[in-house]
Amino acid sequence: MSLLNPRALKMGVSIVLRGLSKKGHTIYVGSPKQIGMQIIRDCWNGKYFQASAGHFNQFWIRDFALHVPALLKLGFETEVKKTLTYALDQYAKSRRVATTIINDAAVDVPTFAPDSLAYLLLSINEGGASDLVEKYKVFLEAEIERFKKVVIDHKTGLVKRRKYFASMQDTIKRDSSCYDNVMVALVEGGARKLRLKCSFVFPYERFLKYYWTGEYFLDDQSGQKYIGSDANLYPVWAGIVPDQNINQRAIDRIAKEELDQPFPLRFTQSRSKLRGIFTLLLTPNYQGSTHWPLSGGIYLQLIKKHNPALYAKHMDTYAQLITKHKNYFEIYESDGRPYRTLFYKADEGMLWVANFLAGL
Repeated sequence: MSLLNPRALKMGVSIVLRGLSKKGHTIYVGSPKQIGMQIIRDCWNGKYFQASAGHFNQFWIRDFALHVPALLKLGFETEVKKTLTYALDQYAKSRRVATTIINDAAVDVPTFAPDSLAYLLLSINEGGASDLVEKYKVFLEAEIERFKKVVIDHKTGLVKRRKYFASMQDTIKRDSSCYDNVMVALVEGGARKLRLKCSFVFPYERFLKYYWTGEYFLDDQSGQKYIGSDANLYPVWAGIVPDQNINQRAIDRIAKEELDQPFPLRFTQSRSKLRGIFTLLLTPNYQGSTHWPLSGGIYLQLIKKHNPALYAKHMDTYAQLITKHKNYFEIYESDGRPYRTLFYKADEGMLWVANFLAGL
């Protein structure tokens, strides 16, 4: 696992030390919008957008990619382009696309994630950086082929079973998760838009057969029937399902299960019984029934048109949280407190606030 990488270990130690510290979080002054803009500016280090102004002060492709449209809307076109240029350069030098760039080196934390390449290709498309493709064409096509070998089961065309990949729930070991399979579709689609060679096709009909129950998307192929938010959010967000009835049912199921209550978004209704990696010993329920603004911001984008009243309610709740804490946190408890254990404090100053600001 890449957690054994010296750079990742050093990062982990600094995070634990921060968790043990009694020092409070940064206090920003102003309205929710003013606080959010200050946070985004603090996430810009002159070379790239960090995932946060707190302890995740590295480049994380997932955190960046999910906010590229919002950052562009907020006027950060130059910074987005510079971030993509930096990321592609460091990835190429490291000869691999990974979850994270730490001290200019690509590192998978905690291990290989199917969404890293998917989100890089998406960022290039959405960030208007297609001019960079020709320079990195050979590298990107090699990474697409590596993705195929590492991730895809050649018999089914879906994500390999019983293999642990870092994912949206990167501390949980899932069995060919729905979310990871959505990333297969995004890699193929992203490659096609950028005119890059891609030797596989996403098996959409098989995907529906394995994951769509008629009422909701299964979280993975483990046989467990619990309902996970990312399984029902990201197929819709990614636009891979042409049937709008399916899309609407999936999003409605999130609300029906109250995974967006009292504010979005929880991964599961209760603490997950899935197998987790060893870090959960330090951070119990880290990705269970706690509330994550990362996916919450994506959920808000989808309900904005279809349920304006619910959208307004959730936006107001986030505004209240920002006003109360004068910051924007990585994880919250249901009562609005930032998540904390003996060894871990929820990160602060998240770049994720961009999706909230873009929705104002």
